[in-house]
Parts: sequence; structure tokens; C-alpha cells
Amino acid sequence: MRRGADVMLDEHTWHAASSEMKTRRAVVRNGTVREFGYSIRMFMPAELRTWLHEAGFARVELLGREGLLLTSEDRRLVVVAIR
Repeated sequence: MRRGADVMLDEHTWHAASSEMKTRRAVVRNGTVREFGYSIRMFMPAELRTWLHEAGFARVELLGREGLLLTSEDRRLVVVAIR
């Protein structure tokens, strides 16, 4: 991503065993380069469904774009859980 003379570059690595997205970020601002890393735990839909059923929810719906059924192409997840 570039904003004026500033640049931000991300390098992502997916770790399937831990469902974790690790990111290495470099930011160039005013000629100075800063680098750092972070990770995000990505909960899988089946995992969320199981947890909600175990918590006592009788009905769990996993929805994607515009409230339609979740597909592998969706970048967002909406969960509707009903006791």
C-alpha cells in the first residue's frame, strides 16, 4: 500500500496446523524503515459451530456475503446462533 511517499508492505504466511496467519510488515515513512511481525488466529467455521453447539445453542447458521450461505470465496463470516 502506498500513501504519498509512505509505503507499507505485508508478507503473509498461512499455518494450517495452528489456523494462524503470520504477517511480516515493513513500513517506510520519511525515509525510515520499520519492520515488525504479528499473527492472527483464524477460527474455522466448523470449529465455531462446534463451540456454539457445546455452549448450548441449538441452531447455528454460518452466513457469508449478504446473508447467503457461507462459501469458500467469502472473506467475512456472520454467525447466527439461537438457543
